[in-house]
Amino acid sequence: MLTSKVKNALIVNKVNASKVTVTSKGGEVTLSGTVPTASQKAQAGKATKTTTGVSSVKNNLTVSAGS
Repeated sequence: MLTSKVKNALIVNKVNASKVTVTSKGGEVTLSGTVPTASQKAQAGKATKTTTGVSSVKNNLTVSAGS
């Protein structure tokens, strides 16, 4: 459920999440995969942190211009 809420938050916040994997355990969320820009990485982290039910975020996203 939390994973779905975070994925939806990424879409709503216009993050290119096509290559982003979201996993959650309890309130801990891990973002992994690639995004096209550093600002997208930051936006993904911010969108995740503000999602109801999230207590911590591990933003393991990498920036790849080809994403």
